This record gives sequence, C-alpha cells and structure tokens, in this order.
Amino acid sequence: IVYFPHYFNMFNGLIEDWYTEELKVNYADLILHDQHGFPFVHIDTDFKLPSRMGEKLDLTLLIEKIGRSSLTLVIVGHQSGIERLRARTITAMMSLSTRRAVDLPAALRSAFEAYAAKTR
Repeated sequence: IVYFPHYFNMFNGLIEDWYTEELKVNYADLILHDQHGFPFVHIDTDFKLPSRMGEKLDLTLLIEKIGRSSLTLVIVGHQSGIERLRARTITAMMSLSTRRAVDLPAALRSAFEAYAAKTR
C-alpha cells in the first residue's frame, strides 16, 4: 500500500491550480499534450502548530529558486494570520517518454520569474 499524506495532496492541488490560475499555463496540457511531468523530488515540512480535522488553511506559494529543470517552492499554511506549517518542495520538469529531466522552456521560466518578482 502506498500512502500519500493529506498534505501531499494539498500541496499538489495548490501547485496545479497555481500553474493554471496564476501563471495562466494549462497544467493538464503540459502533462497530456506536451508530455512533461513535474514530480516532487524533495519535500521538507515543518508543522508549527497543530490543526484539527476539518479546519481550513490558507496556503501561500512562494518561489525560492528556479533551476535549469527544477523549481524550489515554499508553501506556507496559515489560519487567521498564524502560520501552521511551512513546506519546502522541489519539483523537476521531466519528459514522460524518456523519464529524464528537461530544461524549463523559456515561456515557463519567464512566468516563474514574473511571479517570483511579484511576490518578493
């Protein structure tokens, strides 16, 4: 049995929505049409305060670093302005056919850079 913690799903959903809604890049097209995946290659999460089942957290996504094929993101979970968790994730863009990392396309890199500049 493979178990994916709830926060993993929460982070993945946030990132998918971020591509489509904030960056105006259709995440599904990147995977289904362009045949590129964005797996997590590393996740560190610090839980600062406990949350109860059913509580909703607001999530803030920040870019820490843009690499050749990777993207380091910081996700802050907060409620009523109080930080509950902080995660640092690294995703890598890969070809689904070769299963190898590929360089970030210029248009996607530009979208990442614009978002990073806006949120600093």
